[in-house]
Amino acid sequence: MKHSDLTVPETISDDEEVARIIFSPSMIIDGQVAPSAFFMDNLKGGPESYVSVWRSFYLQPTPGNIKFGPRKKDDTLAGYASISVSCCHSISYEDYKTQIKPHPSPQNPAHAGIHINKGKAAIKGQCYDPGYLMLAMMIAKNCSLVTF
Repeated sequence: MKHSDLTVPETISDDEEVARIIFSPSMIIDGQVAPSAFFMDNLKGGPESYVSVWRSFYLQPTPGNIKFGPRKKDDTLAGYASISVSCCHSISYEDYKTQIKPHPSPQNPAHAGIHINKGKAAIKGQCYDPGYLMLAMMIAKNCSLVTF
């Protein structure tokens, strides 16, 4: 089945799991998911507004269906970090909170994003605020690493 043939509901349930594609060595520390796996970047097209994930109940990441490469020169595809939507939504630190929203595309109808807010302000692009770094660490600690 092609990705474009998938039927994925618009609403994301708390019962779902999401998967963050992981590249090594930049997103792994001592065999565990590193907080850096949940950092956003400033890209050529502008700052990222969410951390890209897959709704893995509908499309499980495999080496064969991941069609993009690493951003860092020496990285290679390692696997993915899995976390439940309910767990991710429950993680907060100071004024930082997460919300997972769907971002389907023709290439990946199961694409979604972890949006991070500080109070009412959306975080976009690189952020080195200690509260954001702590939130990224908490998300990483609650993930299971699945290696290929």
